[in-house]
Amino acid sequence: MTKRDDQVSLVDMLIYAEEAVDMLGDASLDAMVSDRKMQLALQRLVEIVGEAASRVSEKARRQHPAYLRQILQEPALFQSSIG
Repeated sequence: MTKRDDQVSLVDMLIYAEEAVDMLGDASLDAMVSDRKMQLALQRLVEIVGEAASRVSEKARRQHPAYLRQILQEPALFQSSIG
């Protein structure tokens, strides 16, 4: 994987993670649980972040561990709350 490919994947991760956080907004867990469309949309955004993460090279993962953790923090919390 090239450096450019890693950059594209990292940017994708950031964009879709931010979109998931924005979509959730300040909604409560109860509100999210009762909104199936929101659940499915958020689940898909988290899947996209995961797919992009799987494309990041080992070298880039070692070079940017804090960046990856920051991008993945919020979606990972969301994903764990919906199973």
